[in-house]
Amino acid sequence: MVFYSEASIENLIVHSIGNKLKGDSVLLSNSTVILNSDLENELLRFFLNPFLKLNEYYSFDNLETNEIYKAVKDIFNKNSSLAVESKKIANNLFHIVRSPKRLAGNLFIAELDKCIIDDNLTNAIGIFKAETVDTILNIKPSNERFEVKAEQGVNVKKLTKGCIIFNINEENGYIISVLNKKNNKDEIGYWNEDFLNIKPYIDDYYFTKSTLDCIGEFILEELPEEFNISKSSQIDLLKKTVDYCYNNDTFDLNEYGNDVLENDELIQKLDAFHEDYVNKNELEQVETFDIDKRAIQMKLKDFKSIIKLDDKFDIVVHKDTENLIRGKDEATGLDYYQLFFKIES
Repeated sequence: MVFYSEASIENLIVHSIGNKLKGDSVLLSNSTVILNSDLENELLRFFLNPFLKLNEYYSFDNLETNEIYKAVKDIFNKNSSLAVESKKIANNLFHIVRSPKRLAGNLFIAELDKCIIDDNLTNAIGIFKAETVDTILNIKPSNERFEVKAEQGVNVKKLTKGCIIFNINEENGYIISVLNKKNNKDEIGYWNEDFLNIKPYIDDYYFTKSTLDCIGEFILEELPEEFNISKSSQIDLLKKTVDYCYNNDTFDLNEYGNDVLENDELIQKLDAFHEDYVNKNELEQVETFDIDKRAIQMKLKDFKSIIKLDDKFDIVVHKDTENLIRGKDEATGLDYYQLFFKIES
């Protein structure tokens, strides 16, 4: 868990990043921003609030050639200043642009103090890109009337990209929280891969998420091809999977198979599928791990309990899939579901 309630901004610098493919330039600052308490509090909310619900972490990859890692490391170790290294970071972001559609924006780079992650008090470096510019009305009294001016400014509630690099685990690429609100593949690649060059941080959240990803794919995609399994049975297995994770502190694949699948053939299929899945996706894996309940919450939206019938009906199943029976009408050749219940409300 990460807490920012006591966080403060030690230093802040701002650069302007244009799109070089559109003929824009990069405008670099030489000095840090002068802050007062009101401005600092507003900026802390702007920078940190979007990160409060993020639970997945990353680390820098390819440390010998990663320019962002090198710049951050020099700032943390006081080998160079924020003003010098932030220019390298800004230039790197400016030069990796591959598309004329890439939005220009202001790049804020901050030295943060008193951040807490997993009970460790540490400093951090935040890199935040604001791409949303709105028109605001600046209204001030002037003599006997109000003066109204339309001005352009950064919307402090619409931070679209950012990362917070915690000064922990330097030798393995630090621990990084990443914000990327535009979730299409191109945007993720631009920020996560081309700019930051990061990989998932290996912890219990990583193991829980990757294992649930594997099991979800096995139940939703592999089983229908290998076995005559109904959609309601798939939903039942997903629900039992979630219950297993909530009711246990550690995950063991063999124990999971015995408790949830309850079928030797299915267990063998899952073992083979899991081994192939880990190798194909180049995942780290261990025999057992502590279950991170936050990862379960994130996966619930993927484990949909909805049966879609043609384009006419949806059946939402919350529990008791044994009260939902699938059959086939011989006269019409159509499939059907029978629903058994006690109370209608």
